[in-house]
Amino acid sequence: MPLHVIVDGYNLIHASMLFESAAREDLESGRRLLIQELVRYKQEKGHSVTVVFDGWLEGSLRGETRYEGGVRIVFSRQGEQADAVIKRLAAQLGEKAVVVSSDREVFSYAQARGSLPVSSQDFDMILAGADQEVLTGEDWADRGGSGKKKGPSKRPARKLRKERAKFRKL
Repeated sequence: MPLHVIVDGYNLIHASMLFESAAREDLESGRRLLIQELVRYKQEKGHSVTVVFDGWLEGSLRGETRYEGGVRIVFSRQGEQADAVIKRLAAQLGEKAVVVSSDREVFSYAQARGSLPVSSQDFDMILAGADQEVLTGEDWADRGGSGKKKGPSKRPARKLRKERAKFRKL
């Protein structure tokens, strides 16, 4: 099943030391660096990637969408926050979506719609090439089984097994 990764752009920039340091000099530099990394990630993994930035204070009345290296870049329209765009995409894509955000409201909304929420810090580590066995988002073992027990009654719930499989694909 192909995944569609939806990234809360400014949330990821501020969660990452690399992107944040570039953004301190100039916000556009932080965005450029993030987009370059997402293009590299898309080429490496083959997942669809959409990054959403806030345009609600200074954006156009209709919003803006463009593509770079196959990555869809969305600026929310004036008066609309990026969170609303992310929620709308998560609702449309459902189980096919992976939502990258550390915003609790977005995280909960994505999870309720069947999308896999991943914190910005965890996705930053994935972009940096960290070993995914270390990355858990939440402690998978505490959410239902350690994997050491055998038998159907000791196995994690189907939903949790699906979440684990999606996370491994990242």
